[in-house]
Amino acid sequence: MYEDTDIQKILEKRIVKKDQGYLRMLLGLIILIALLIIFLWATFSSGTDRNKQFNFVLSSFTLIFIYAAFALSLNLEVGYVGLPNFGKIGFVAIGAYTFVILETTQGSNLFVHVFWSVIATLIFGVLMTLPSLRLKEDYFAIVTIVAGEIVRTIVQNEDKFGGTSGINYVNPIFKKYSADSLVKHIFINFTSFLFLLVIVAITVVIAIFQYRGYLKVNSSKRSMVRTLENADKVFLFFMLIGFIMNFAGIMDDGPSLGLDLMLLLTYFSIKIAKATLNMIVSDNKPTTNNVLVGISPLIIPIISIVVFFLLRFSKGDTVSIISTPKWYTAILSMSIMLIAYEVMNIMDISPLGRTLKAIRDDDTSAVSVGKGLLINRLKGFVVASFVIGFVAPFFVFFNAGVTPETYLPLLTFILYIMIIIGGTANNRGVVFGAVTIELLILTAQRLQSVNNAFIQNLSYPWGQKVDPVNWAYIITGVLLIVFLIFAPEGFFPERKYNNDRYLDDLYLADRDDDIDKSKFLSMLAKASKSSLIYGEPKEEIPSNFFSNLLDQVKNKFKGGSENE
Repeated sequence: MYEDTDIQKILEKRIVKKDQGYLRMLLGLIILIALLIIFLWATFSSGTDRNKQFNFVLSSFTLIFIYAAFALSLNLEVGYVGLPNFGKIGFVAIGAYTFVILETTQGSNLFVHVFWSVIATLIFGVLMTLPSLRLKEDYFAIVTIVAGEIVRTIVQNEDKFGGTSGINYVNPIFKKYSADSLVKHIFINFTSFLFLLVIVAITVVIAIFQYRGYLKVNSSKRSMVRTLENADKVFLFFMLIGFIMNFAGIMDDGPSLGLDLMLLLTYFSIKIAKATLNMIVSDNKPTTNNVLVGISPLIIPIISIVVFFLLRFSKGDTVSIISTPKWYTAILSMSIMLIAYEVMNIMDISPLGRTLKAIRDDDTSAVSVGKGLLINRLKGFVVASFVIGFVAPFFVFFNAGVTPETYLPLLTFILYIMIIIGGTANNRGVVFGAVTIELLILTAQRLQSVNNAFIQNLSYPWGQKVDPVNWAYIITGVLLIVFLIFAPEGFFPERKYNNDRYLDDLYLADRDDDIDKSKFLSMLAKASKSSLIYGEPKEEIPSNFFSNLLDQVKNKFKGGSENE
């Protein structure tokens, strides 16, 4: 029989796990801020041309966002499907070369050729993985790395693919802007101000209706968190529309840096509010004060929008010092990464995602309950290939073309390092790993040219000058070894969607004070046939358990409605 003390120990253990998760988030944030400060210091300490320095920062984050999108796709194959794809860069090459060849031979038709890039990558993925999905992990890795090298060797030795020189390509999106053209406005005009208010209002209205629907079956805390989870996806759609309209000059007589910044600030404020609300009320009753504190980050973008609007008229029309092509290349790559991130989050909680995890953990048990091993693995690779085919053309934008040297196997292994350090099968961890590792390498590259006597004169005792780039790779290798030995789950471990999580968030357990929570959890643990105490045998459920539980719930709701 489950004892109340045992249930209490389990609940305390869960609270400790939550606290550890918050500490990991805090530590990760500290690491990223420290790396970012060093990176910015190294960038703005080398030379005096502010335009070139800002352009380098934007180019660096463009590459970071693209690598993060690649890593998210690879994480689906490694973390969810459970098969190591060591030829991932071959998939990128297929999509990139398909796009460039079509653009240079058939004329510029961006959307159509991105579509064919996706199709070509999907076909290559199916043809390569279908015969090899039955292989074990090590043999599958050999097949994929060989396939990736075959692709690179073909494009390197065939003149129709540009040979060793590759194919140059100029991004047609930015043809109307010269390389030295600057973003025309810093602040926002009345049209931009009105647009921001409208999309915020639409997002709020949609969120209110969703919240009322969730409240019927969830606690107020869970309803608020789920509402914010959907609100950021809704606002992401409006944000992308805002970027396009701003770039096209529909809002103003030229792009406005302030409009893009306000869109980004609002989107990430919703993300922060969701995390803050979840953290504040996760172990407390969802009182009005808790909810208000949780959603308080949403006040920041509202105030900022008003300030940027008023400054347009008080400070006058000002021109930024940021290059328009560089800025919108970074915005475009970040948007692509966010889309890939949301797609992978949907995959994470979808039936397909749960099936892939079940097959990964125990394929024999998954097959025994009717889950097709081959077809589900193939679905996972198809989704991953779709993401790669969609992102590859934007990698071409960044590189201004394609060359075989860009698609060396080294890039695949860098992506693996990002996933291992960030956290396998954790999309947030993968993005963290991508930003951390690439920011570390870019910072080391920038330190080589920094105007600082101490760094320039830094040398080993035997007289050889210290190369920061070499140390960046050494640190990356050491981190990889440390994580593989001491934290193989990564900085952010995989999220477990099991009975424990749902028991913590049960509606009655956090809304009704007169129900004995310990006994209630014990009853539901038996009802779900999953033991809360590891190793304890399952007990038989009384025949009248569900009828009695349903009567309690009906009486409780009836009594609550009559009192109201």
